[in-house]
Amino acid sequence: MCGIAGIFARKVTEKQIIQMESSLERRGPDDSGYWINQQNNISLCQTRLSIIDVSEKGHQPMTSHNERYVIVFNGEIYNYKELRKLLEKHGAHFTSESDTEVILWAWEKWGTKTPEMLRGMFAFAIWDEYEKSLFLIRDRFGIKPLLYSISNRGLVFASTIKSILTSGMISKNIDFNSVIDYFTQGSIIQPKSIFKDVRSLPPGSIMTIKNHSNCNIDYYWKLKPNMYLQNQYEKMSYEELVNLTREYLEEACKYNLISDVPVGSFLSGGVDSTTITAIMAKYSSNKINSFSLGFENSQNLFNELPEAKKAANYIGTNHLEVILNGKEVSESFDDFISVLDQPSNDGINTYFVSKYANSTLKVAFSGLGGDEIFSGYNHFGWLSNNNNLYYQKINNTKA
Repeated sequence: MCGIAGIFARKVTEKQIIQMESSLERRGPDDSGYWINQQNNISLCQTRLSIIDVSEKGHQPMTSHNERYVIVFNGEIYNYKELRKLLEKHGAHFTSESDTEVILWAWEKWGTKTPEMLRGMFAFAIWDEYEKSLFLIRDRFGIKPLLYSISNRGLVFASTIKSILTSGMISKNIDFNSVIDYFTQGSIIQPKSIFKDVRSLPPGSIMTIKNHSNCNIDYYWKLKPNMYLQNQYEKMSYEELVNLTREYLEEACKYNLISDVPVGSFLSGGVDSTTITAIMAKYSSNKINSFSLGFENSQNLFNELPEAKKAANYIGTNHLEVILNGKEVSESFDDFISVLDQPSNDGINTYFVSKYANSTLKVAFSGLGGDEIFSGYNHFGWLSNNNNLYYQKINNTKA
């Protein structure tokens, strides 16, 4: 987790970008830096959590070899080694082992087609000195946050709302439709944010900004039904589908294990996190550190610790149970609110398990998203009674 931010406006001051950088410190405690071009009123900053190429050569903002492009990047590109080899065949010469530099060379080669080549989770901004244009790019599923605000003063963007507010360029007017989202869904539904003037860049999109406020959003990827694959899967047996799912999961986990620092897992004992942790243990050269969260007084609360412990013992991880009490939650509540950024009814669990894991880890896997993909929550029960509606809709649309 790193933090990025920037301003492309009618007037940019060094004080603004330094304040925005400072507000992102907790997202990137290992390194930080900013870049400002007052002639074009553009500034970028980044705070770094070093995962790939932890040396000073991975410092950001990073400038391309020909000084045309400047990038700030939050995320990890899992296929960067393959892309690096491909780019070297086209004449690229690298000075670091970072995936950030791979993006820079790729952008020089493929321009806005670059995100289609990337496999990973990412949010990055690239300034083009020749075209005087700024590009904001977000990964396919919006794993990495990227928020922005546009007004007649210009554009401001960041990984967090707090950083955008620090710029002093927006008002703090609450979006009450987002408040309704929170009370009905437990979180804010993108592209809305808790503030009227702040929006999330849509997943799988590229924003191009010229003249400070003239912007355009294009999608390089959208989730669409693939009728060919659907027909292929319908022909497969249940056993074949299980094996294919395992193959995809193992491939994804192996890619995610690419790191120059230790990797661990948040283990709840559920099918998703247990499966991921087991695959990690299979392919990792080191014993996996796993973490689970429980409560000292678990009355009226679902306690996952017994299931997590069974899974950890079976897989063979170094397992730590985090036991919370009311006093600790109360004492940490202000800090939790400070780092939450936007309302979420599940954020406190992630906050505490991350807090304890941080003492030994920089990177941790979780089962986040697994229930959504495999319909693991109870409220997905309606699917069993309506399993043909989706295909009927697709067929009607096609007709």
